[in-house]
Parts: sequence; C-alpha cells; structure tokens
Amino acid sequence: DGVKIGIGKKDNGPVQINIGLKDEALKPGEVLPELPPELKKQIRSQVSRDARRVVFGGITIAMIALLFPVLFITKGVISVNRRLKNRAVKSEQKAQQADLTKQLMEAKLAAMQAQIEPHFLFNTLASVQHLIETNPPAAAIMQNNLIKYLRAAIPQMRESSTTLGREAEQSRAYLDILKVRMGDRLSYEINIPDALQSLAFPPMMVPTLVENAIKHGLEPKLEGGKISVNATVVGDRLRVSVVDTGNGFSNKPGAGVGLENIRERLKALYGDKAAFISMPNLPNGTVASIEIPCLKK
Repeated sequence: DGVKIGIGKKDNGPVQINIGLKDEALKPGEVLPELPPELKKQIRSQVSRDARRVVFGGITIAMIALLFPVLFITKGVISVNRRLKNRAVKSEQKAQQADLTKQLMEAKLAAMQAQIEPHFLFNTLASVQHLIETNPPAAAIMQNNLIKYLRAAIPQMRESSTTLGREAEQSRAYLDILKVRMGDRLSYEINIPDALQSLAFPPMMVPTLVENAIKHGLEPKLEGGKISVNATVVGDRLRVSVVDTGNGFSNKPGAGVGLENIRERLKALYGDKAAFISMPNLPNGTVASIEIPCLKK
C-alpha cells in the first residue's frame, strides 16, 4: 500500500497521488523515494500561488497604510479649503451689504437735507415778501439780512459736516431776519465759546432747532419771547441747546417734522453715540438739545 497525498483542488475534490512507501521505519542512510513529477509540479504551483497571495496581501496592506494618512490629509485640506471659501463668500456678502447700507444711508441723509433746505428758504422769502408789501424800510433791512443768511447757508447746505461756528453764524442771520418781522416780540442771544467754534457739527441742525422754536413756540405767543443758543462740552460730548420761552410743546400736525429729521440724521451719522433731547423749559417754553461726539472739523 502507498500513502495518499491530496494537493490542489478540482471540481470533484483534491488530486490524489499515491506514493509507494513501506509501512516500516526508514533504515539509517535510507532516503524517501523521489516525488513524482506531477506532485512536484502541483507543489510548486501551490507554493507559487501562496507566495503571490502573501506578496499581494503585503503590498495591499502597505498601500493602505500609506494611503490612509494621505487620504486623511487630503480630507483635511478639502475641509479647510471649503471653510475658507465659505468665509470668503460671507466676507464678500458682508462687504456688499455694508456698501449698500452706506449708499442707502447717504441717499437718506441727502433726502432729509433736501427736505430741510427749501423749508428755510421758502419761509424766509415769504417773510421778505410780506415786509415789502407792508413795511418797505424794514424789507430793505431784511433783504440785507437775507443776503447774510444765504452767504452763510449756501456753502454748507451740500456738505455732510460743518463747524459749530458756521452753524451759529447761520442761526444769527436767520434770527436777524425774523427779528425784523417780529420786532420787540423776539429777542435772542447766542453763547458759543470761542474754543468750541471749530468743532465739527452736522449742517442745518442748529438753524432747524431755532426755526422750530420760532414757528411753534414764539410766533403763536402774543407777547413773543426769547431764544438762547448755548454750547458746552459734557464729558466727551458736545451739547448744543436751543432754549425758548414760547408756548412749549406743540401737538399740531407737522410740528415735529424738522425734529424727526434731526433724530434720523443723528442716528444715521453717529448711531448710539449721539442723542436728541427735548424737554420743557420751566416756567414755559422748550429746551431742545443735540449731543454728538466732540470732534475737530
């Protein structure tokens, strides 16, 4: 009998090869008989396949080990690039939104200033016309005051910022015009320290407060009254106040248009760093104050 050895696989099972061996121990010096050629071939083929599997498996494992850090780094780079791209898009959107907000704000400021300018001029021209018809000598004086007013007003009507001194000069010219028409019913004083004359101030705001005090405070009052324009520094803010002894707050339609424009302009120009305050002036009249950051022009 021989020894049956199964090697390899076929559809009907392993290949059976018989090796003729004696059922007894080998004697000293005796060797196994040479394997049949078919068996050698099968063994070499099987070993070759197993070796290829081992080599291929090793290469695969090595490639996976090498590719894993690369894939991890690549994923990180892609993630960073995506975040940077999203951040750039958001930054561009914010910049566009800020630019649009600025343009809208500038347009709004221009519209509000345009609303104020005719208000001053038409009221003044109406006063001149009235005096020409009723009191020609007074009309001549008023005409000269109107020229002073226009010289003070026109250069700064289109500017976004002026000085407190120029605002005071324009207010004085306007009050001189109104004093010709109102006579002894109007008195005024302007108290602006020299040190504050050069401080920056939004144009047309002080004259708006003065005109509001005249129109809604002193003109409706039979005996008229007094207007005072004062300025002082409170902390890091410049406070300008227009004080009148007129009828006080008015509930008539349109009474607060000019003041609402001031509030809107202050908010657009300075945000929360500015304020408009209106309060009673006891025993009668109104105190209207503007507070803005104290800055040089």
